[in-house]
Amino acid sequence: MKHYFVLNPAAGKGKEQITLEESIKKVCTERGVDFEIYHTVAPKDAEEYVRRTAAGGIGGGKRFYLCGGDGTFNEGVNGAVGIDGVSCGVIPVGTGNDFSRNFTNRDNFWDVAAQLDGTEMKCDLIKYGERYCVNALNAGFDCYAAKYASELKRKVPGKLAYIAGIAKCLVKMPGVSPKVYIGGNKVIDKYSVLVCVANGSYYGGGFKSAPYSALNDGKMQLNAINMVSRLDFAKLVSSYKNGTFVTEKNAPILDYRICKEACIDFGTVTAVAIDGEIEYHDKLDLSVAHDAFEFIVPKGCAPIENPPVSTVVTDMTADPATV
Repeated sequence: MKHYFVLNPAAGKGKEQITLEESIKKVCTERGVDFEIYHTVAPKDAEEYVRRTAAGGIGGGKRFYLCGGDGTFNEGVNGAVGIDGVSCGVIPVGTGNDFSRNFTNRDNFWDVAAQLDGTEMKCDLIKYGERYCVNALNAGFDCYAAKYASELKRKVPGKLAYIAGIAKCLVKMPGVSPKVYIGGNKVIDKYSVLVCVANGSYYGGGFKSAPYSALNDGKMQLNAINMVSRLDFAKLVSSYKNGTFVTEKNAPILDYRICKEACIDFGTVTAVAIDGEIEYHDKLDLSVAHDAFEFIVPKGCAPIENPPVSTVVTDMTADPATV
């Protein structure tokens, strides 16, 4: 077994990366493990490094620890998909760091020893075109908040960057007009504040947009919120952050679906945040790739079990073809 640590110098604050690299060298040397450290030099470099390194050599297995944010982790997973004997973990030193929020004892993700002692679990991915989303994708208000947060992250700490991004969006109130099809049926067609499709529960620096998700249930969770006034949206933000927004009271302004596939037609080229990184699409054909990659769960961590699906959701998802 060889352990590869892929550090993204552009993620998070530089001091974190220096401290982490020192810890990696110390722990791995003390344990006598076979390891390598690689520093990325450009966007998509993590993906290319993982792909070429994972495909080379024979036997023994390879573990890749992506040291950065959700975008860096996304690159690593896209590079590893479909290659036997390869697993990916994440040491979250980026801005949002949302994938790790799906697990208990989250502090262990920063513990190099706990990472080395971790075990693998199979996780789903959301496939779009020839690529994969690991955690969540979103368009509208929250996408622009991520865009603004990215612009601020060098000057403002991660959580505060997202809050500042949200504040800027509250002034502009950018929306999106998706037509969403599930099972060939149009289920959403309205001007929305946001639309989000998730594999994990959290995105945007801790917003629990998919409170009933599981990382390996073979399904994705989709929600869209109608365009509302700034005041009404401001009232909704708190419950959207803690995952309690799926209620009878909010049902008139909310669509929430649990599905295996979906098509989102934006009608025009639109900014979409995919694992926190901005891409531009006019249409997305989405499907769940069940158990598509091996994730390294640090020792002492376990997937968080979410509550049963709300009856508000089961009422919305009444057509068996959409489940």
